[in-house]
Amino acid sequence: EVWAWTHHEKDGLVEDVMAVPESGEDAVYLIVKRVIKGQDKRYIERLHSRAFEVAEDAFFVDCGLSYEGAPTGVVRGLHHLEGKSVVALSNGDVVRGLTVTNGAVTLPNPTTKLHVGLPYSALIKTLDLDLGAVRGIGSVQGRPKTIAAMTLRIKDSRGLFVGPSETKMTEYKQRSTEAWNEAIRLYTGDIEITVTPDWTKGGTMVVRQDDPLPMTILGIMPDILVGA
Repeated sequence: EVWAWTHHEKDGLVEDVMAVPESGEDAVYLIVKRVIKGQDKRYIERLHSRAFEVAEDAFFVDCGLSYEGAPTGVVRGLHHLEGKSVVALSNGDVVRGLTVTNGAVTLPNPTTKLHVGLPYSALIKTLDLDLGAVRGIGSVQGRPKTIAAMTLRIKDSRGLFVGPSETKMTEYKQRSTEAWNEAIRLYTGDIEITVTPDWTKGGTMVVRQDDPLPMTILGIMPDILVGA
């Protein structure tokens, strides 16, 4: 039951924000000024609902649109992102390296359900570790520490990277029982990741999500080693 501010970086300038009650949730609307083909454009954008059960329905792109219908390899109607590099979630699979040309993107494989838009990264960095007074050694503040492994309690998540810093990240390999052509399912529960060791006095950890996929962290439980 803790609520706090967070920082959002956008490919553009947010000029106004408004929250409007809609269908049992607070819908957030933005007026965003973006530079498209060298010209200033202003769009009214709405943050997407987080109500979904499968990866194919997850919408985690900026200034994006969705398509659902007959199989197609070309998705049109993206003139508002002309010339931009975009990312897509196509039938639950991540597609990178797309550029909007003449209002359209060409996919490597046909899709029946797609969310496409500007990419962004979600990042969580923990505070410095404070274990209180540890019997025999006292406070661990100021002592070198490293995290040998991390247990994360997650909900409906996929595609996580964990590490002691943004330059030392380890991917959690999530595919298990899915068929070879099936999108990786979202996972809810505890996962354990062996991370790259890095001795620091803070003992902080970073969790990052670079793909257009959901990441909900309910708990972070580190396996800590404390130096002299």
